[in-house]
Amino acid sequence: MNNSIQRILFLLVALYSVMAATPVKSETENVDKSFSVKSGGTLTIESDQGSIKVETWDKQTVDVLVEKKAKKQKRLDGFKVNFDQKGNDIFVEGDGDWNNKVSVKFIIKVPPEFNLDLKTGGGSIGVADISGEVKVNTSGGSISIGNVTQGDVDAHTSGGSIKVGDVDGNLKVDTSGGSIRLGKINGKSSIHTYHRLFGWKSFYWQQWRPC
Repeated sequence: MNNSIQRILFLLVALYSVMAATPVKSETENVDKSFSVKSGGTLTIESDQGSIKVETWDKQTVDVLVEKKAKKQKRLDGFKVNFDQKGNDIFVEGDGDWNNKVSVKFIIKVPPEFNLDLKTGGGSIGVADISGEVKVNTSGGSISIGNVTQGDVDAHTSGGSIKVGDVDGNLKVDTSGGSIRLGKINGKSSIHTYHRLFGWKSFYWQQWRPC
């Protein structure tokens, strides 16, 4: 009897090892759109989920690549991406159930002089050096923004660190939990962070451009 039990346990362990070593198949889908624009336009992204990465290039074009990944095609189909263009303004909407277990990445390229208004229901946001207004909001994830010229920065995360380079204009940042690292801010600054022991802390100061 003991030998039979040991044999069954051995077979179960062997079967589990084989299943664990077998890669889980996943479905992927990429959505790629390009729009001709002029400098000074605005890219607006509103998505229920997904990370957002924005880079600049020397083209008068906004290129949007959306990478979707899930275990089932049905879950991929459940996350819709809609696009619209009005003049030099580009609108991107990511529409899906936040609990549909789809991994979403927005990879964007814009002209070096462009405004950004980015919002995601969950995911990190990264913005390279850019000239223009930058507004970012995530319900959970870190925020990283490079140097910003000719514009203000408004960054909010409900949980994650915030890193911002030099800013020519005004700065407003707040996080419900995470570190904040800033470069040189030439305008007014408003900084809010939450500490689990001391609660909300706010900082305000005025910095002036050198003559």
